[in-house]
Amino acid sequence: MTAAWAMPVSAKPPMVAVSIAPKRYTYELIKETGEFVLNVPQIDMLELVDFFGSVSGREVDKLSRVSTRPARRVKAPVIEGCAAWLECVVEKEVEAGDHVVFIARIVEAYGREDLVRPDGRYDVARFRPVLHMGGDEYASIEPEVYRA
Repeated sequence: MTAAWAMPVSAKPPMVAVSIAPKRYTYELIKETGEFVLNVPQIDMLELVDFFGSVSGREVDKLSRVSTRPARRVKAPVIEGCAAWLECVVEKEVEAGDHVVFIARIVEAYGREDLVRPDGRYDVARFRPVLHMGGDEYASIEPEVYRA
């Protein structure tokens, strides 16, 4: 699925949270397996991102539209062409209105070497993540870093 509501929640240990409605097929899969992969797409993958967010995996095999490979430590596959991958194992669930927040430990994290600087940070001149603005609007980042 396309998830706009994902965020880091801990550095030590590395953890993320994703918010998913129980009516979604992805919710059922995460409940069943207790794990997932956050695939971080680039803006050139926007057509796929929009497709993944607009059809249900109950009716359409969405993975047939992309190239995948096995993840390193979890059963869910990784999607080729993404900028980065976070393999996650669920540690806690929190009900939050009409969604459930899955808090998960990152058990493996890696990215495309051509998008990372020698210091391990993303090279913003090349890294173009998809940012969901709501509805059918998306954006990405500027190729400049601002310091406070």
